[in-house]
Amino acid sequence: MTNTLTDINEVSAFRVYGDNLSECHKFCEMVASYGGDLGFEYQGQRGPDDIPVFLFEHEGEYAGLLPCGRYEDWSSDRRPTIGQEASDIILCHAKSEDEVGEPILGIEFNDAISAGNQDWQRFPRIAQAAEREVPYIYTVSIASAEVTEGEIRSFRHPNSIIQFGQLALMAKYGSLSLTVYSDNPWYDRAIDDGTVSEATEAENWEQRVAEVAVSTILSSLSDELDPSRADQVNENARSAYRIAFSDAMSSMLLAMREYVDSDFTILQDHPVITDDPEEVAEAWLDATLEGEALPDKYKFYEWNLDDFTENPQPFKKSLSTDSIYKDSVNSKLKIKSTTRKDDIEAFADSWGISDVTTELTKSEMKDRLYNSTNAERVPISYKKRVNEIGVIGNKERFGEIIRQAYSPSEEVLDRIKSGQGPILMLPIAGYVQDTGGPAFSRPDKGFVRLVHELFGDEGHFGARVAILYSELIPADWKEQVRRAQQEDGQKLSNTNNLWRELAKLCDVIVTDICASEKDCSTGMIV
Repeated sequence: MTNTLTDINEVSAFRVYGDNLSECHKFCEMVASYGGDLGFEYQGQRGPDDIPVFLFEHEGEYAGLLPCGRYEDWSSDRRPTIGQEASDIILCHAKSEDEVGEPILGIEFNDAISAGNQDWQRFPRIAQAAEREVPYIYTVSIASAEVTEGEIRSFRHPNSIIQFGQLALMAKYGSLSLTVYSDNPWYDRAIDDGTVSEATEAENWEQRVAEVAVSTILSSLSDELDPSRADQVNENARSAYRIAFSDAMSSMLLAMREYVDSDFTILQDHPVITDDPEEVAEAWLDATLEGEALPDKYKFYEWNLDDFTENPQPFKKSLSTDSIYKDSVNSKLKIKSTTRKDDIEAFADSWGISDVTTELTKSEMKDRLYNSTNAERVPISYKKRVNEIGVIGNKERFGEIIRQAYSPSEEVLDRIKSGQGPILMLPIAGYVQDTGGPAFSRPDKGFVRLVHELFGDEGHFGARVAILYSELIPADWKEQVRRAQQEDGQKLSNTNNLWRELAKLCDVIVTDICASEKDCSTGMIV
């Protein structure tokens, strides 16, 4: 094999940028291993061993994949972007020698344990790609385990709220966004434990990634060919897209079905979960590839209060951070499992419910408190496990709780209680103590974007209210929010990811900043 490309008349250039050169090579090797199944034939490597060109041929056309290595090794004008955050892989089509190229695919490889809220933090990368109509693949281990001092503490599964978010993104932006589940040594142990079932087997995940990559490469390749050659290449691209999409999404839906009861309880009987996975995948395929409207029965993201009250899940935010929110707000929005009967009756009365009395058993009191009628008046949520958002129909009572706790301006209070539909409340710490000082929480930032894509469309809620309860919030937080509002999708200096996502989601932001010695007001209308 020669070390030059001079024996080929023309090669289309595809640049592979990433967090490191190893992941760039890993991606190219996946395409080399499986691209031939779709007619994208690997011809070998040309050039230096450390940064070779991976050469491919399809229908007489040649394409070269060049691993370009770390983003930080390139000057700012030579780095590709599909949003404010860098993904593990960005594949670009460069149509001239001196350009970075147009991003055509983003990939995130996540090998971390699905523990706590770790799954959330990468979602903004997925969403930013969808906004720019760049196809995106998120890979995550189907099973993982927490190990302490050599002992297995617990097995973990991916949080399927990410996949629900991807379905919403595809419906909104019409661009492919899928999770591909990878295998690891914990898989068999997790099956024995019952954490995962064989229905969620991570089979040929590298092939799924390669199939998506080939479909995007062929589609982009066809754009620069003359019509006599482009039609066939484009038809092959569409065929590859259908294969990759159908296989990957069907597997994704099976895993979502496995965990929906705990991860997104109110959707456990929704057609997107109960219908045949191939039928559901076909509907999303037609929406993304053909531009067809998604059937109404699958639009789970178009909410009203009835969607939450038909299968009401009590709001039960759990936190340990000392704050006004913990002492004066959260305690008024939920009932503890150890609460006495007279406390349950008092809780019901405070939310305007009179038929929950101590004449009932404690279990009967809770059942009646959260039946479909009374659930319109009390804070409820989307899953039966400890949850992160509150849906509140009794806006007067909620407004009074906020007034007593934070003393916001009347303008802020009026905005909280105004509008049609219930309140969507998102209480988060927002800031954490990092080794170098206070830093915004990456998982919280990711969850804000998830909430925006799943629940945040205007018209579904009267007001969308974020409550930040960390005392580490900077004194100039309002100025940071205003700067974030002015970004228009581009990250500017002196702004950060958390405030940008909050500004995108919220109508009102309330902070616990008055719990510190900082002298500034606690609420603002966004």
